[in-house]
Amino acid sequence: MLAIDSDRTRRYLSGACVSGLGLLILLVPLYDIWDDLRNLSWGLLWTLLENSALLVLASGLVLAGVWIVRLDWESKYVVTVAKWNLLVGGGIAALFLWIVAIQLRVMQEPKPYVLALNGVLFGVVAAFGVGVYNASRQRHTDELRARERELQRMYDRVSESERRYRTLAERFPDGIVALFDEQPTFYLSAGEAFDQLPLDPADLDGKAPHQVFRAEVAKAVEPALQAALDGNRERVDIECAGRHWLVRTIPVTDDRGEVFAGLLMCQDITELITYQRRLEASNERLEQFAYAVSHDLQEPLRMVSSYLELIEDRYADGLDADGEEFIDYAVDGADRMREMIEGLLEYSRVETQGDSLDPIDLNAVLADVREDLQVKLEERDADLAVGDLPRVEGDASQLRQVFQNLLENAIEYSGDEPPRIRVSAERRGSTRAREPQHDSRDPVATRGAPADATGPSGDGQEWVISVADEGIGIDPDDADRIFRIFERLHATEDQSGTGIGLALCQHIVERHGGEIWVDSEPGAGTTFSFTLPAATDDRGTTDRESNPRTD
Repeated sequence: MLAIDSDRTRRYLSGACVSGLGLLILLVPLYDIWDDLRNLSWGLLWTLLENSALLVLASGLVLAGVWIVRLDWESKYVVTVAKWNLLVGGGIAALFLWIVAIQLRVMQEPKPYVLALNGVLFGVVAAFGVGVYNASRQRHTDELRARERELQRMYDRVSESERRYRTLAERFPDGIVALFDEQPTFYLSAGEAFDQLPLDPADLDGKAPHQVFRAEVAKAVEPALQAALDGNRERVDIECAGRHWLVRTIPVTDDRGEVFAGLLMCQDITELITYQRRLEASNERLEQFAYAVSHDLQEPLRMVSSYLELIEDRYADGLDADGEEFIDYAVDGADRMREMIEGLLEYSRVETQGDSLDPIDLNAVLADVREDLQVKLEERDADLAVGDLPRVEGDASQLRQVFQNLLENAIEYSGDEPPRIRVSAERRGSTRAREPQHDSRDPVATRGAPADATGPSGDGQEWVISVADEGIGIDPDDADRIFRIFERLHATEDQSGTGIGLALCQHIVERHGGEIWVDSEPGAGTTFSFTLPAATDDRGTTDRESNPRTD
């Protein structure tokens, strides 16, 4: 016996059998009509009417065979159709056969086979229709149940997600988080800081700021909410319920990037404000101490120095060589002490007496420094090459000190050769910010150098300024020492200075939110690099090419 394993083969064989059966049955009425037509009988019209149902049903059986080929035999709905075929089709066929039997016995009606075939085919087609209808209903019911189960699963996932996020929001430490719509009105608010307020999360739901907070608080918060709805981030400091709060607002966008809501985060910064005020008070006391040092300590030093010089002038004939040498040492020591006190005062005033950080052009700053150092540059026959420097956010006076100290170091420690100095700038993230300006030496990364040049500001919101020389260089083991106050790598008789210049540079750069580091190798020169924030009106522009101009 032939085994039929192919689903495609079963479909085509079933379709062929049904279609063939339909064609055979179709021959019966066609032969009947042809017989009447051949005899030119007036019963032709009656024959057509009598066999019309048979023609239609037989044709439908042929089409059913074609439909079977396309049927999904793996579907459970085919079984439903088959069951209805057996039940309804068998019942109707039996009924019509019973009627035909009565006609043959009682009425002696001609052509009983026509009625029998009509009954059988009508039953099959009717059963087929009922089966398809019920199968479609069952399919629709199953789809609804499947959709209901999927919706239930989605609801469970959303509920679980909502529970987790609500738990996270409720555990927001020392703060409040809340969503707000375009009105703006709050909803879904939570946070541990509600314990510090005479409010509950439910008091915010569906309320606008002016309906919940005092007028001055609402007036401060509402512009921040509107800024978030406009697609911007905003922050504002407020005072509410006797505590200080930092309020941040963030836009919430959909998959298309359109803002449909905002997120408010409110952090309790009362302790931070308290510490800040204590620090300000401490700085004020430090400034008062610095003032006292500048007037009360320097005056005795000037007096000592003046009287020593007076003794040297008045009693020069009575002093031997050792006495004159001792007086010179004392005068030099007093002068160095005065310079150190002045340097310490300058260091302490970086924070207390600095100007605000505004957009400035470093080209103008360096031009002033060049003019101040012009005599030293000419005396040492120095070659100073300066690239195109950017605009940054800074204190022009303090940055002038940074450039002056770094250039004086480059001149001072140039060795026996005329100083060759290069000043350049590049955006953080465009190239390696720590890359030296001279290819002839292999730099040693030292203190302060960032681990990653791109860093958190790889978007080009800061500049790396470099001052490179070809002087005597620095031993990498001593690189950490050079940024300490009063730390000197060379003896006083060998090199001048107080040892506070680089510490002052570091303090100024850190006040600007940057960092400073050195790349060096003994005998191969030194590159000091530091970062500064780009001017707000210059952020996001392309990198500048460092095209040096030589003076």
